[in-house]
Amino acid sequence: MDKYTSINKKNWNERAKAHFLSKDYKVKEFLAGKSTLLPLELKELGKVKNKKLLHLQCHFGLDTLSWARKGAIVTGVDFSDEAINLANMLKKKANLKANFICSDIFGLPEKLSGKFDVVIASYGVLCWISDMSKWIKIAGKYLKKGGILYIIDGHPFQTTLEYNFKLRGDIFWVEQDYFHNKKPNKYVAEYSYVNIDKKLKNKVQYEWQHTISDIVNPIIKNNLDIEFIHEFPFSFFNWGGLTGLGNGYWKSNHKKSVPMIMSIKARKK
Repeated sequence: MDKYTSINKKNWNERAKAHFLSKDYKVKEFLAGKSTLLPLELKELGKVKNKKLLHLQCHFGLDTLSWARKGAIVTGVDFSDEAINLANMLKKKANLKANFICSDIFGLPEKLSGKFDVVIASYGVLCWISDMSKWIKIAGKYLKKGGILYIIDGHPFQTTLEYNFKLRGDIFWVEQDYFHNKKPNKYVAEYSYVNIDKKLKNKVQYEWQHTISDIVNPIIKNNLDIEFIHEFPFSFFNWGGLTGLGNGYWKSNHKKSVPMIMSIKARKK
């Protein structure tokens, strides 16, 4: 684990505890039977009953366990030991079957073997990956022949932008480079992205930018046929001055639309 990922792990260990208690993550609603899955992945991935599903960077497992409720045989992976501890506690409370593994993705082959029907990564995950080619190579190795790699996340173009109606009016502005740099962007945040009472002690985090080609080309090179690439003009998170659509997504009131979510589905040859 490199020094940037090690720092990120401390940050996410602290966040995991705070997120679990935050109303924004809706743990109580999940335990009452509600799913945390959003319409896009449900439609695009389709039926998963009796399929082996590997969820990469699963946080504390809400979506992983929601796929289990859909009938999938699930394995969730995250580098935060606090998140994995919470995921194991959550599966017991929800009376669901799941296998959770604490591992950095690059170290996962040392801890997990076998093949899966589906490998999925969803929402707010790619920015934490330092080497996209290596990440996709590992993800692809876990797929059976005919298995599906499904990625849904913030659009790489959207991650370069800032938008805050209260701060600067109804405009977007470019905040960071679009192209990948081996040296990550450093951010210092006193609070997490959800409502929590306490300030973070581990305030520093590092994120990497990836272009569409950074993601697509390794998929092609690793014996995967791309079935679709979709782009959407709404967000999975209110990142500043957005309006809720009532279905888990948020839209901008800007006169011009920009891509905020992308999804990719690819099949192992």
